[in-house]
Amino acid sequence: IQSRLKKLLCDRLQLPMQPDEMDPDAPLFGTGIDLDSIDAVEIVMIVENEFGIKLRSIVETRSLRTLNTLTDAI
Repeated sequence: IQSRLKKLLCDRLQLPMQPDEMDPDAPLFGTGIDLDSIDAVEIVMIVENEFGIKLRSIVETRSLRTLNTLTDAI
């Protein structure tokens, strides 16, 4: 799941890194991967469409902290 998620995020968010360069413990927002609120909306849409996880589940579990927490939620 995590490798698929890394590829989706890199491709759809047009990140300036390759999927294997993403640190799964780095914060997705702020000083880590440096995503913003627009990226957060896109991540939710990616997860809902690709993995069938609803927005409420993601927000309630605070799964948008790191790639690992997001992977665990999926």
